[in-house]
Amino acid sequence: MVLSLHSEVTMKSKSLAIEGGAPVRARYWPRFDKGDVDVDERELEAVNRVLRSRLLFRYDTRPIQETEVGRFEQALCEHFSVKHALAVSSGTAAIAVGLMAVGVQTGDEVLCSSFAFAADPSGIMLAGATPVLVDVGPDTHMDPVDLETRITDRTKAILVVHQRGQAGNIEGILAVAQRHGLHVVEDAVPALGASIGGRYLGTFGTFGAFSTQADKSLNTGEGGFLLTNDTLLFERAVLLSGAYETRVKKHCSWDTSIREQTVPLFNFRMDEIRGALGRVQLEKLPHRVETLRRNYARVLCFLDAYPEVMVRRSCVPEATLGHYLVFQLRNSDPRDAQWTADALAAEGVDARCFGTLGRPNIRSFWNWEFMFPGLSQAEIRAMLPATSRMLDLTVDVPLSPSLDEEDLMDLEVALAKVLDARRLNRVAPELARA
Repeated sequence: MVLSLHSEVTMKSKSLAIEGGAPVRARYWPRFDKGDVDVDERELEAVNRVLRSRLLFRYDTRPIQETEVGRFEQALCEHFSVKHALAVSSGTAAIAVGLMAVGVQTGDEVLCSSFAFAADPSGIMLAGATPVLVDVGPDTHMDPVDLETRITDRTKAILVVHQRGQAGNIEGILAVAQRHGLHVVEDAVPALGASIGGRYLGTFGTFGAFSTQADKSLNTGEGGFLLTNDTLLFERAVLLSGAYETRVKKHCSWDTSIREQTVPLFNFRMDEIRGALGRVQLEKLPHRVETLRRNYARVLCFLDAYPEVMVRRSCVPEATLGHYLVFQLRNSDPRDAQWTADALAAEGVDARCFGTLGRPNIRSFWNWEFMFPGLSQAEIRAMLPATSRMLDLTVDVPLSPSLDEEDLMDLEVALAKVLDARRLNRVAPELARA
């Protein structure tokens, strides 16, 4: 495979595009923001069905099991094998509602993965609490040892992020939480569809928060949902999401334990159009996950020829979605990692480095300046040295489920060009002088 790819590289010019050569591909790299999404006649019919009904609000005169959002929630319960599902307006809303439902409030602290998305600390702040970031280990997952050292009397919950579709150390984190009597909310937004032993990520903690934004495994444009097996906390989550004036009864046929007048009223509801889209997308999820895993396995097999590439792994090998290729390079430094990402991008493959030398990446915690008023990025980075060091060296490549054979071949050729050039020290002059 590698020899044939080298021949392909020769035909397409081994001169790197970043150095003025011809790129491997001229067409765009498939991604959701370029229209590469799985939408067909089924979604069109679902949307038209809602519009024809003229019933766009999830709470109308119908029983919940006859509404689009209600049917979507029931389908989620069945798919994920949980007691309760609550559709909401976004993944951020799911995080915030989950935290508020477990009792997080102003003055509390929530421990959060430092390799995450800005929506994670934002969701904590939306719930009124203070996010406390936890450093990562060498595997770039939340470090349970550092986690335990950051627990204080104000700590109320732990938000674990299964970043880039790979399971965090959920068993280790749950053990810490149990020792200290803390709730765990899983941000399973990046890993929708990944599982451990047949049990989906997002079903291990008290709540699992998910997004159905356009680049997720379920695409309704915007949206999200919560999963839980805790009936009492589900009641609270329903009220917090916006089920006002006894509408909680649509979800809870039993006598609820909470008076709705004691719970703040927010609007985190999902509408009927997105509920209809979600149900169709959920039917497609198994095939989409299978495609992602098959493509990811192929890319990993190709990279076996490049032992200097250290691919980020899930804490549990099987629990990998395959939506992103995340890797570091042996004996690398920040400039080398940034050059590698830039060289791949020049070849026509979307790639970014999480470090400070490229355009700001919202997954790099030092760009969450809203958490650290008055501090410089250097001062913020110094607070979490392990995460800073690891992200400076980490390259990220999106792997859309829409990738076809030509796309995968282009990816392999681009990787071969760039990695072979790196081996030969055919790198940017400033790196060569380093």
